[in-house]
Amino acid sequence: MFFHQWHNSVGGDVYNAFLYRGLAWQTHIHKAFELALVLDGKITAEIGGEAYVVKTGEAALVTPFMTHAYRSEPDSVTFVMVFSGNYVEDFSRAVAGKTPVCPIFTPSPETLGFLERFVVFPGKSDDERRLPSSDEFSILITPPEPLRLKASLYAACADFLASTTLASGAKSDSLVRDILNYVEKNYAEDITLVGMANALGYDYRYLSRLFGKSFSMNFKALVNQYRVDRAASLIRSTALSLSEIALSCGFQSIRSFNRAFKEITGATPGSLRKREPV
Repeated sequence: MFFHQWHNSVGGDVYNAFLYRGLAWQTHIHKAFELALVLDGKITAEIGGEAYVVKTGEAALVTPFMTHAYRSEPDSVTFVMVFSGNYVEDFSRAVAGKTPVCPIFTPSPETLGFLERFVVFPGKSDDERRLPSSDEFSILITPPEPLRLKASLYAACADFLASTTLASGAKSDSLVRDILNYVEKNYAEDITLVGMANALGYDYRYLSRLFGKSFSMNFKALVNQYRVDRAASLIRSTALSLSEIALSCGFQSIRSFNRAFKEITGATPGSLRKREPV
């Protein structure tokens, strides 16, 4: 089973970056690109169902709607950056509808230096650079100056294209994109697998079979994951009441909202609001 990161799938410019010690993420998926650069130690990146060992100085580049997960040694340090295709439009067009044969590459020394100077440690001198301590899981990285960010991303993407081959995407990859785009546009409505099949032009039995194979969960569970992720974002960023958030995210009652939220996050909406007030 994997979860869909709504906050990394919204339209417009998506960018967030962290330094992780002992990186561990369960399988997830989103519309944005993701770059994982190992600064120390090694990690195992599971991308598109394949496992890859990524060592110091190497990187993994995950393309949109590709399932991925990470596990690592406790003391490894990894820089993870999620960014929308708007930052690298030419690269985004080049890989659209295609799958990298190997998503692991080694940035050139010039690219690595550029990334460390302007993206991983933006505006920091060598003495000011700090890695997560042994009792920290992550450090949020301040967004760099936009033009330097784009230049760094294009340098990394150029190294990536020079080291891999792009294959035509599988039909199941297109299906995942169609499904997640449909859910993103219609999650606030009372949507069903039958309705989605009709809207997307798929035979219901065919879509149901491929859905189960691709997602390892039922349609309602996927929609609820999307709704809960969206609701959590609204709880953290707005002063809307929990009832307003529940209805805006497609839940028919506060009871069903509380139940789904607790099942997926392990906490209640109210406890999140108290822990992270606006």
